[in-house]
Amino acid sequence: MKTSIISKVQTLSYTGKVFGFYENGQKHFEGAFKDGDMNGLWMRWHENGQKMYEGTNNNGEKVSAKYWNNKGELVDSYEEANK
Repeated sequence: MKTSIISKVQTLSYTGKVFGFYENGQKHFEGAFKDGDMNGLWMRWHENGQKMYEGTNNNGEKVSAKYWNNKGELVDSYEEANK
């Protein structure tokens, strides 16, 4: 993504669902905000369609997170998932 929709949404105190797509049409992310804070389940995918991230937020605080590399293998961190 060229600009961060998430940064824009946070400044607007938005409440509701958001999602984004890669230029190839593959889903990039989906999640929800409550009063400008990430809230509930968030998911992100690699450009090849493999899941990259699944996590839960509660009013902007990360509660849980899992990460996968672009081969679909579970890894320990976002950095490893984003290689």
